[in-house]
Amino acid sequence: TGKFESVPSHVWACTLLWVRLKIACPALGKIVNNENFYERLTVHDLGETYPGDVSMAIKIAGELDLGKKEEKEAYLELVKEFPSEGRMTLEKWFDELENNQTGEVPLEVLVLRWIDNLQGDHFALTYGSNLPDHSETIEKIVKKRSAARGRELIDFLRKKAFERVDMWGLYEDATSEVEEVMRVHIDLIRKAGIRIDLSDFGF
Repeated sequence: TGKFESVPSHVWACTLLWVRLKIACPALGKIVNNENFYERLTVHDLGETYPGDVSMAIKIAGELDLGKKEEKEAYLELVKEFPSEGRMTLEKWFDELENNQTGEVPLEVLVLRWIDNLQGDHFALTYGSNLPDHSETIEKIVKKRSAARGRELIDFLRKKAFERVDMWGLYEDATSEVEEVMRVHIDLIRKAGIRIDLSDFGF
């Protein structure tokens, strides 16, 4: 429809989406460190301040990591005046979000990736035009992002349910909550007339 979303608008929409999802997903809300999550969310697209964002439609037509080098350079430039400890934390957060680090990814990062893509899908569903005509592109985007990240979060929560016996019930409930959100989300995509097969992801 010609509607564009600024980076601050996206961050604000992600923040409100998490406020809403915490109510809909009380178990998930209890196990996420909200202070850490909100701090990460606030700066997660800081590197897009100067270069801007590269849309997923462009990325999947070419290179998935298109623009990431410039985004990291801009991010590092913006945080370079921070005291060393704070700067190192912010650099670590960027690398964790972009999967540039080894080891287990924190739950807050997995939830942030998930929220980031749910919000992007929602914006497209709300303001996109002729969506059924673009089913093939949309399917590729959803498979690369919201479906993959929803599955990643579900698998993490299920694994933690068996590792954290003391919190088994909470992790199981959180898993069910995320699965239900994904079912509703994918249903909205299909109701918009978009043909999409997510059986590989269990949706």
